[in-house]
Amino acid sequence: MHKLHPDDQFLIFASDGLWEQLSNQEAVDIVSNNPRNGIVRRLVKAALREAAKKREMRFPDLQKIKQVVRRHFHDDITVVVVFLNLKLIDNSSIWGSPLSIRGGWHANS
Repeated sequence: MHKLHPDDQFLIFASDGLWEQLSNQEAVDIVSNNPRNGIVRRLVKAALREAAKKREMRFPDLQKIKQVVRRHFHDDITVVVVFLNLKLIDNSSIWGSPLSIRGGWHANS
Protein backbone atom coordinates (compact mmCIF):
# COMPACT_ATOMS: atom_id res chain seq x y z
CA MET A 1 0.00 0.00 0.00
CA HIS A 2 1.20 3.50 -0.81
CA LYS A 3 0.16 6.46 1.31
CA LEU A 4 -0.65 9.57 -0.70
CA HIS A 5 1.88 12.37 -0.46
CA PRO A 6 1.50 15.99 -1.58
CA ASP A 7 4.02 15.44 -4.40
CA ASP A 8 2.20 12.41 -5.88
CA GLN A 9 1.08 13.18 -9.44
CA PHE A 10 -1.04 10.16 -10.38
CA LEU A 11 -2.37 6.75 -9.37
CA ILE A 12 -2.29 3.68 -11.59
CA PHE A 13 -5.00 1.10 -10.97
CA ALA A 14 -4.50 -2.02 -13.07
CA SER A 15 -5.30 -5.70 -13.22
CA ASP A 16 -2.63 -8.34 -12.91
CA GLY A 17 -2.54 -8.52 -16.72
CA LEU A 18 -0.55 -5.27 -16.72
CA TRP A 19 1.60 -6.07 -13.69
CA GLU A 20 2.57 -9.50 -15.08
CA GLN A 21 4.22 -7.69 -17.98
CA LEU A 22 5.45 -4.37 -16.53
CA SER A 23 7.17 -3.50 -13.27
CA ASN A 24 5.86 -0.69 -11.07
CA GLN A 25 8.78 1.49 -12.17
CA GLU A 26 8.23 0.78 -15.88
CA ALA A 27 4.57 1.81 -15.57
CA VAL A 28 5.46 4.94 -13.60
CA ASP A 29 8.10 5.88 -16.18
CA ILE A 30 5.61 5.50 -19.04
CA VAL A 31 3.03 7.71 -17.32
CA SER A 32 5.61 10.28 -16.17
CA ASN A 33 7.35 10.64 -19.52
CA ASN A 34 4.40 10.80 -21.91
CA PRO A 35 1.41 13.08 -22.55
CA ARG A 36 -1.72 12.34 -20.53
CA ASN A 37 -3.84 11.91 -23.62
CA GLY A 38 -3.74 8.22 -24.59
CA ILE A 39 -1.68 7.15 -21.58
CA VAL A 40 -3.85 4.10 -20.80
CA ARG A 41 -3.51 2.85 -24.38
CA ARG A 42 0.26 3.40 -24.16
CA LEU A 43 0.46 1.29 -20.97
CA VAL A 44 -1.62 -1.50 -22.52
CA LYS A 45 0.53 -1.48 -25.68
CA ALA A 46 3.73 -1.63 -23.62
CA ALA A 47 2.36 -4.64 -21.72
CA LEU A 48 1.29 -6.37 -24.95
CA ARG A 49 4.70 -5.72 -26.51
CA GLU A 50 6.33 -7.30 -23.49
CA ALA A 51 3.96 -10.30 -23.65
CA ALA A 52 4.87 -10.79 -27.32
CA LYS A 53 8.58 -10.51 -26.52
CA LYS A 54 8.28 -13.16 -23.78
CA ARG A 55 6.67 -15.48 -26.37
CA GLU A 56 9.41 -14.65 -28.87
CA MET A 57 6.85 -13.06 -31.17
CA ARG A 58 6.58 -9.74 -32.90
CA PHE A 59 3.89 -7.42 -31.51
CA PRO A 60 2.01 -7.24 -34.87
CA ASP A 61 1.89 -11.05 -34.97
CA LEU A 62 0.37 -11.16 -31.48
CA GLN A 63 -2.29 -8.67 -32.57
CA LYS A 64 -3.33 -10.93 -35.45
CA ILE A 65 -4.23 -13.81 -33.12
CA LYS A 66 -7.96 -14.22 -32.42
CA GLN A 67 -9.10 -13.05 -28.97
CA VAL A 68 -10.14 -16.53 -27.78
CA VAL A 69 -6.68 -17.88 -28.58
CA ARG A 70 -4.81 -14.85 -27.24
CA ARG A 71 -5.90 -15.75 -23.71
CA HIS A 72 -3.10 -18.35 -23.87
CA PHE A 73 -0.53 -15.63 -24.57
CA HIS A 74 -1.47 -12.96 -22.01
CA ASP A 75 -4.09 -12.16 -19.38
CA ASP A 76 -6.76 -9.49 -19.88
CA ILE A 77 -5.47 -6.01 -19.13
CA THR A 78 -7.53 -3.35 -17.37
CA VAL A 79 -5.99 0.03 -16.55
CA VAL A 80 -7.15 3.28 -14.95
CA VAL A 81 -4.81 6.25 -14.49
CA VAL A 82 -6.00 9.02 -12.19
CA PHE A 83 -4.04 12.26 -12.33
CA LEU A 84 -3.95 14.15 -9.05
CA ASN A 85 -3.93 17.83 -8.38
CA LEU A 86 -3.74 17.83 -4.62
CA LYS A 87 -3.51 21.64 -4.55
CA LEU A 88 -7.21 21.73 -5.43
CA ILE A 89 -8.17 19.51 -2.50
CA ASP A 90 -8.45 20.67 1.08
CA ASN A 91 -5.49 18.96 2.80
CA SER A 92 -7.49 18.13 5.90
CA SER A 93 -10.10 16.22 3.89
CA ILE A 94 -7.75 14.01 1.85
CA TRP A 95 -5.34 13.15 4.64
CA GLY A 96 -8.01 12.72 7.28
CA SER A 97 -10.52 10.49 5.48
CA PRO A 98 -10.49 7.54 3.09
CA LEU A 99 -10.28 8.22 -0.62
CA SER A 100 -12.63 6.27 -2.90
CA ILE A 101 -12.27 6.20 -6.68
CA ARG A 102 -14.39 4.25 -9.16
CA GLY A 103 -14.10 3.90 -12.90
CA GLY A 104 -12.25 2.01 -15.53
CA TRP A 105 -11.27 1.14 -19.04
CA HIS A 106 -10.82 -2.42 -20.22
CA ALA A 107 -8.80 -3.53 -23.22
CA ASN A 108 -8.04 -6.83 -24.84
CA SER A 109 -5.98 -5.32 -27.63
